[in-house]
Amino acid sequence: MSAAARVPKVPEGWHSRLREQSHNLARAIEMLEQAMAMMSEPKTISLTRAECLRGAGLLTLLAASELLVVAGWFEADHAVAAGTLQR
Repeated sequence: MSAAARVPKVPEGWHSRLREQSHNLARAIEMLEQAMAMMSEPKTISLTRAECLRGAGLLTLLAASELLVVAGWFEADHAVAAGTLQR
């Protein structure tokens, strides 16, 4: 088998998409940090506390879905690197 045949074929634009996913990962981490800050701020009024918790919950859901998408991309990258993903 020649060296060219052993090199996995990377789909066009693959590396730029992975860089984009790294940015999405950083954004998800920022959302989680913001949610943590919202939950840790002391609130004396129940309604204000509820609003902050609801906002933190929504941020956490968004961050979680972003993390799941990024994980899928990294799994796909592993498959591409291993040469097991076909175009």
